Amino acid sequence: MFKHRTRTYASRLIGSLLITLATASVAGAAVTYYSDEAAFLTASGAILHADFESNTVGPTAAFGSGSLHFAAVPSNLFILPAHSTDSNPAPSSRALAGNGNENIYISFSSGLGTVIGFTAASNRYGPPILEVLAADLSVMASFTVALAPNQSGFVGVISTTPFESVRWLADGGQYQDTWIDDVYAADSATPAQDATWGEIKSLYR
Repeated sequence: MFKHRTRTYASRLIGSLLITLATASVAGAAVTYYSDEAAFLTASGAILHADFESNTVGPTAAFGSGSLHFAAVPSNLFILPAHSTDSNPAPSSRALAGNGNENIYISFSSGLGTVIGFTAASNRYGPPILEVLAADLSVMASFTVALAPNQSGFVGVISTTPFESVRWLADGGQYQDTWIDDVYAADSATPAQDATWGEIKSLYR
């Protein structure tokens, strides 16, 4: 993917983050962050909903896979090819990035859920942020992703209260891609009453 580079950003010095589990409690909801895939899958019973292998490489609009919906604000998404040179580390298979800085929303197509996790990679800039959004799109929890610069690993959340979506927000993704792949979610979902994708987009108009 072409990345527009009209200026350079100074690389930030970031220590390696060694957090395996972190829990944020907001308004009675406990959201637990996982960086260990095996522990996440054991705790959640989640199954694979998206691996992007059937998606065409290149820019793409919002789309669904399994019971999940993927979108980006304000730009489109981008399917990276395996071994893409726009990221470091490169994905070993097709992966999802942004057509610009990664500001990716993963939501439940038919309501609310309690579990989302995926493989991800950072870039050389600041660590990505993972937000968990409630049905009214308020932020239930926000985590600094436990990845050192230019590192891949697992990112997952389990919540005691159903949520509408998670947001993956990169730093400097328009200069060097971050990406996500192999997205897991729980089968069950609670019908949503308040949230629509139109409401998410309206926050950025």
